[in-house]
Amino acid sequence: CIQMGTTLVHKFKVRNNTNSNVQVSIKDQAAEKKKVQLSDEKFFVLSGGYNKELTVTYTPRIIGIMRCIISFEISSIRNVFEPFAIVRYIQVCCGDPEAMEILKPTSQYKKKQGIRDNHAFYRPVRLPNDVRKKGQRFVRRLQQHHI
Repeated sequence: CIQMGTTLVHKFKVRNNTNSNVQVSIKDQAAEKKKVQLSDEKFFVLSGGYNKELTVTYTPRIIGIMRCIISFEISSIRNVFEPFAIVRYIQVCCGDPEAMEILKPTSQYKKKQGIRDNHAFYRPVRLPNDVRKKGQRFVRRLQQHHI
């Protein structure tokens, strides 16, 4: 975790492991909405066997976990291969590290099993328009649950 207002700078490399030149187009609109800044160059040509260093910068303004996505769309200059995309997720934790350690779960999350019978809510069956009464929409009536 980092403190609120602290600027986080992370450098990483994009490498072309092929023998041909490729065009790289970075799609980071979702990251920009969350104030994550990627290197100024959003489109570049990467020669075979070379790499390019990119920088991601983020300054959290609120406490919590920020998640976003960045997509690298890669295409061949000479149409040697079909274009494809590589997606990378960015996650930054902002807050007091000691508090985050105290608040983290102590047991594994276990999803509650759903009801799997013929009268379950997850599959309501609609009545045909000519058969149903006014206000009646489904064959199975839902039970009322008091709170």
